[in-house]
Amino acid sequence: MKFKNILLTFFFGFFASILFSQTGSITGVVIDKKTRETLVGASVVITGTINGAITDFDGKYAIQKLKPGTYDVTISFVAYTSTNIKGLVVADGKPTILNVQLESGGTDIKTIEVTAEVNRQSSVSLMSTANFCIDGVRHFARNNKALTRQECRRSIETCEWCKRE
Repeated sequence: MKFKNILLTFFFGFFASILFSQTGSITGVVIDKKTRETLVGASVVITGTINGAITDFDGKYAIQKLKPGTYDVTISFVAYTSTNIKGLVVADGKPTILNVQLESGGTDIKTIEVTAEVNRQSSVSLMSTANFCIDGVRHFARNNKALTRQECRRSIETCEWCKRE
């Protein structure tokens, strides 16, 4: 009987410690240092772990269920200089607030101009422009069969595209 009481006391004490154990969290906002705009999709990670969060549309993040202790945190975002915060203290049951301002990394993303030219000598362009006319494509849409130019000339008298050729 005495052993049973000791065992019950142990189990109740164990479960009570699990139920009432406290964890902390790190929350905050990540913004651009110069423009003060929030950064959507910035990465906030406990250094050396896979524990972390990504900022939402308001630049807010939350890393939850952390054991009380001291952590190093890395904040990064594309085209910005990463920031490392060392010795951030997380306490029982309280959120630790860490608001961060990231500075542009100096990497300019240059504008890319895309230009295109039609190569009428290519076999692909000749095939695609020579084999089908506009009315032939319309015929294909109605009948699930495309007409070649020659078929179009014979079967459709009103094909403006074929008359130009």
